[in-house]
Amino acid sequence: MIILSQALWDTALDLLAGEARPVERIAYFDGPRLGNNSVVTTITQPNARRESRRFRVSAGAMSEAGKHLFKFGIQRLAQLHTHGGSFIGHSCTDDSSAYSQRVGSVSVVVPRHAVRRPALRDCGVHVREKLGWRRLSRSEITGIFTIVPTLVRLQR
Repeated sequence: MIILSQALWDTALDLLAGEARPVERIAYFDGPRLGNNSVVTTITQPNARRESRRFRVSAGAMSEAGKHLFKFGIQRLAQLHTHGGSFIGHSCTDDSSAYSQRVGSVSVVVPRHAVRRPALRDCGVHVREKLGWRRLSRSEITGIFTIVPTLVRLQR
């Protein structure tokens, strides 16, 4: 289970929607693993080459985007990237360019370059399995991600 605050989800959407050009955008969720759960504490945006239908993160840029992980004792938990239209599946390029090919890796595809600020359940959430990437159903997404409120205000 990846636990994510609503504020960090909103920050990720702001970051991804902030590019004026119609290009794919990429970011990573990082944080500590605590038993079977992980908590997103950090959003990392690599120095990627962004194009209209794909992104590329070079080996050097990936190394740079991971330098803080060891320093803070955290791990890469998931990848997020955008598509320009409503397609939220993984393309062949998405499959091969993912941050990791390890079983259990998570990749989130955000439609329309995040401009419409979709809920996570309206994105394509993909998990790497032994035979390749598989898109999860909406009900399966809640088994991978939990978005928790940033503020619970009970003051009367």
